[in-house]
Amino acid sequence: MRTTITAALLVTVISFSASAQGNATASPRPIGKRPVAGAVVATIDGGDFVYPRFSPDGKKLAYVSVQVVEGAELDEVILFDIASQKKRKLIDVGEAKKYATYSAYVSSMEWTGRNRLRVSMSDGDVDSEQLTFNTISGRIVRRRHTSEDDTRDRSAAVWMTPAQLLARRKAIAAFGADIADPLDSSLLTSGFLTRDGRIVGMALGPSSSGNVWLLDSVARTRTALLPRPGFPWSASLLGGVEIGRELLLVTSVDRNAWFVRMSPAGKPEELGMVEAVGDDREARVMRVSGSRFAVLVRRHRGAERGSNVVVFGAGSSLVESADYPEVADADVDPGMRNIAFAVWTKDDKRHIVIRCLPIRTRMPSFATGHSSLKLRRQ
Repeated sequence: MRTTITAALLVTVISFSASAQGNATASPRPIGKRPVAGAVVATIDGGDFVYPRFSPDGKKLAYVSVQVVEGAELDEVILFDIASQKKRKLIDVGEAKKYATYSAYVSSMEWTGRNRLRVSMSDGDVDSEQLTFNTISGRIVRRRHTSEDDTRDRSAAVWMTPAQLLARRKAIAAFGADIADPLDSSLLTSGFLTRDGRIVGMALGPSSSGNVWLLDSVARTRTALLPRPGFPWSASLLGGVEIGRELLLVTSVDRNAWFVRMSPAGKPEELGMVEAVGDDREARVMRVSGSRFAVLVRRHRGAERGSNVVVFGAGSSLVESADYPEVADADVDPGMRNIAFAVWTKDDKRHIVIRCLPIRTRMPSFATGHSSLKLRRQ
């Protein structure tokens, strides 16, 4: 089974003001479903393909081709030029085999720059390689080896981005070393950073006051976004993002993913929910463009068949894609012009379909009429 360490994700903010009054919010309605995609741009089939990821300019799609050789998975990493529909391998089976103990499978993949693709590959045992490619030359420009047998690599910080490491150092300096463990857990799972370096995550303040927090290391303040007092239920953060001057979080409440928008003044607006998600799943922010967003909510992990959920949102409107019955993964390009679906087929393979997003899917902007977040601090 594949496991992915990820720090990025979306969407539910619970009413701070309602919690202060001791009132629980009403259950939001399920998000409406309809087809969102238009014409097919390209289809990648004839194999088992995962992790579709658009380049920062939207002109290329990186993806993983799952190959099984003599019972061992040896993943290939492929670049697909959308205009010419030509393919080029960054890692082939022979290269993958060099990283294998029992197998060599990709556990995560993301673009870190215009021509930089970072691939994390596990050896099927305790070691892994983090490889950053120059996608023009095809060469590895950075390589980091980690092992669970090496105590120096057990620190969560080895997996963090430079921005996360900086936020981590500032938070520990501001709030003390005791915050390190919950901070690391948040930054590598469902937590996220705002543009100015504040941190949203789980268990970052007194448990008696809340379970989802906003940390401001400069002001040395901790704001309870999801206080427990006054609520008859608790929520687990699945992910989140800052859009404009508002916060959008996704939490799991009674195993459903709640989408709620919080205004800069702390006024919440419940937008809807996705049913039957679970408390330990992931909401991955695929794209934010201006005040619009697209998010993938996972119901299933790795090679487990089933339907994961693609949600588009802007303003008070959310829509769930009904284009395919079983979506394994997806990605949206930076301009939100194309979407790549990895969809399950009858032969238990995953094919990739790139489709355009019509203008109607690029919904109106969020209203952001306030200049700053005004949230009660602890």
